[in-house]
Amino acid sequence: MGIYLGNKETATQKYRVGKFTMRGCQILKYNKGYKTAGKVNLPKDVVAFESGAFAATKKNTGGGYKIKRVQLHIPKQVYIEPYAFSSMGKADITFEEGRTEIEESAFAGVDNKNYKVKITLPSSVKRLDSYAFSNYSDKITLILNNGLEVIGRNALEGLEVELPSSVRILEDGALYNWKPKGKLALPEGVEEIGNFCFWRDDTKEPLKIPSTVKKIGIDAFSFGEGVTVPKVKVDPRNPYFKSDEKGWLFSKDGKTLYYAWADSDYVELPKGLEYIACNFDSYPEVGEIVIDYPKSFKKDLYKEYLKAQVQKLKESSFS
Repeated sequence: MGIYLGNKETATQKYRVGKFTMRGCQILKYNKGYKTAGKVNLPKDVVAFESGAFAATKKNTGGGYKIKRVQLHIPKQVYIEPYAFSSMGKADITFEEGRTEIEESAFAGVDNKNYKVKITLPSSVKRLDSYAFSNYSDKITLILNNGLEVIGRNALEGLEVELPSSVRILEDGALYNWKPKGKLALPEGVEEIGNFCFWRDDTKEPLKIPSTVKKIGIDAFSFGEGVTVPKVKVDPRNPYFKSDEKGWLFSKDGKTLYYAWADSDYVELPKGLEYIACNFDSYPEVGEIVIDYPKSFKKDLYKEYLKAQVQKLKESSFS
């Protein structure tokens, strides 16, 4: 594998080592390895898995045989490119201790629909980067470690997984269409919840907010049309936030509204309210909502946020 350390021209050429197609010290493809499967022996000195490296496509498997389960242990120094495991075959994946982060989109799109994949994180991982495990499949088993602190943007999108009690920060969209294995509740210990963090359209219970939450972003919680009980319920011990009998979410002083559900096209906001930091969820037949603002009202933070995002897009398109 010293070829990677040689001249640049040689390092960019493709070559084969066992069942792997390589470029330098990077794995490009796992070739027909699902035919025999078992424990995967990685080439010595490998430094990265490129996008699609472990895909179980017809070309990659050779076709014509039954896919067998692989056992892959990933060294701590190996970098995982976005979508490296997209559409992979049957697998049990573990990691060497010492890795502190799962890279952006590393396991996004793993769901092949046909094959079960089990991924177990080491105790050393502290952060899941953006879209790290974004998938929509009931065939993916993800075991998070008790020590994980930060769940990045859309990192657990679409997965059924239990959150460890060590989680402290949920970034934007972190739990979009997340499905807990138990009750719909954030673990005690969560302190920050990002913008548009949570969305579900098939729950029959309110989302429980723990006493430890200190910061909530713009439109952090939202429910879809199929929800029977579109509510949030804040632990009464929380010093920063509270919920009412309707399941609306407010700052403790009642001046900021963080979540609301409209069951009609007319909504009267409570006296003393100054800010709105959410959109109004509602049933499909409700239509356009008319809001009766109190005299105390000052600003719609949700609409301001959306305007700012549109402006950023315009600026980036002209840069």
